[in-house]
Amino acid sequence: MQELFQGKSLGDEEEEKRVLEVIAPFEVLEYTMDIAKRAGKIVRENNGASFVDAAIAATAITYGAQLAVLNRKDFEKIKGLELYLV
Repeated sequence: MQELFQGKSLGDEEEEKRVLEVIAPFEVLEYTMDIAKRAGKIVRENNGASFVDAAIAATAITYGAQLAVLNRKDFEKIKGLELYLV
């Protein structure tokens, strides 16, 4: 979720309101110790993977969810991750 709120355009109150409206129907998933362990493994197995991307991928894998992405190159080599290309 952090990545949604760190963009420069979100300094604008209207843009933040729009993002909140878009994500309102979605469930916020818990980040657990098991997910953290899986994220660490993803980083080890994928040289150059950022921990933030690994944490996002590990969460999707753990919950059996597809990950919707615009930039698939950061995620396409992660085993067990199902991508939903936007």
